[in-house]
Amino acid sequence: MSRHICFRCACRREDFAASSRFTTLFWDDALRVLESRGLDNPFGSLPDDAEVEGADFSRWWESAIARLAAAREELPTLYEVWRIHEDGVTWQSDAGYFRWRGEPRMVESVHDELVVRTLDEAQWEERLRWVPYPPPVLDEVFPEIVPAPRRNGGREPTYTLAAADFERLFRGTPLHLEHGPFLDFLRPEIEEARGVARHAAGSGEPVVLYTY
Repeated sequence: MSRHICFRCACRREDFAASSRFTTLFWDDALRVLESRGLDNPFGSLPDDAEVEGADFSRWWESAIARLAAAREELPTLYEVWRIHEDGVTWQSDAGYFRWRGEPRMVESVHDELVVRTLDEAQWEERLRWVPYPPPVLDEVFPEIVPAPRRNGGREPTYTLAAADFERLFRGTPLHLEHGPFLDFLRPEIEEARGVARHAAGSGEPVVLYTY
């Protein structure tokens, strides 16, 4: 089994079914920080449906969160771009579209950055069919679009955008930017997982590990 785990109490009344976002951000990124600080993941190599003592797992989880809190400055700020639907309740992941100095651009969240890419006119026209707002048009220097290293060996240059510029650029559109320090951004999932681990420990039940 990879480090990408979900877990449940063996009593089946409490379950932490990690989202793909949490799996990627926590099990991939945070565990590297923990390992650099001497906390290994003893559960990472176990097979699916392995059972471990709930108390042991809960102690490990509490230690992991405490060490991450101590390493707060080493953890990134995280970003997610959401489009809010007309009901005001339903959100979905999305990207923002705008023209800057005559060129069509797309900005999207890539975990710890807001990445800006240039689109060709065919891509722009294709995507506009799904954009529920007039894309902003900017001819002046604002916003500051900062060159960034190419990602994943790509040939095209990419750029990053500051959160404040994103919020000014897309004010009045259905787009909402969620961003914040790593632990604050993932707080709901962290607390949900803590609750499942504490439940198992308190009830004397094992924790069952599984992948999704």
